[in-house]
Amino acid sequence: MTAVRRRRPIAYYGKSRQLTPARGMVASASCRAWELVCMSESSKSLRTPPSPEEYGPATETRVRVRYAETDQMGVVYHANYFVWFECGRVEHLRERGFSYKDMEKEDRCYIAVVDARCRFKAPARYDDVVIIRTRVARQRGVVLHFAYEAIRESDGELLATGETVHVVVDEKFEPRTLPEKYATELDPRHHAQAAAPLD
Repeated sequence: MTAVRRRRPIAYYGKSRQLTPARGMVASASCRAWELVCMSESSKSLRTPPSPEEYGPATETRVRVRYAETDQMGVVYHANYFVWFECGRVEHLRERGFSYKDMEKEDRCYIAVVDARCRFKAPARYDDVVIIRTRVARQRGVVLHFAYEAIRESDGELLATGETVHVVVDEKFEPRTLPEKYATELDPRHHAQAAAPLD
């Protein structure tokens, strides 16, 4: 009798899911891309979290909490904040004059998530309107840091803060430099120089 080997489940936003071959290849490719970046001597500064003073201009995206996004305790399930961060990130790119779809279709340029964090300050509940404030915290070569704040619109209470780190890759998940037309718009240093008063 031949033994049947089961794939080992992985943790995925608090739930156990099977690591399928396709998902495994994507995950390992993202990790390999990040490892290549981290092996670079010039990457040391990239692994140091940027300070808020370095952040670029913010964009705001509003979401209204649905019943489906709450858990048994009546508050928003924690994994939904990462979905909202993605919404904020996509709209932030749009505000900068291009879309993520354009990056993929026109330039074969993808921004793979290699790290995602969220700190919860207060609960959001059904029908709350939540403002997702998104900024580029740092853009250096092949690495992009985004920073987020989730704020309840009705009273201005800070609900959560978070960050995501991305590596710019091609369709083969090999690290590549962000094209200049995107890098200029996303680099917080560019906006800081533009906003600096003239002597």
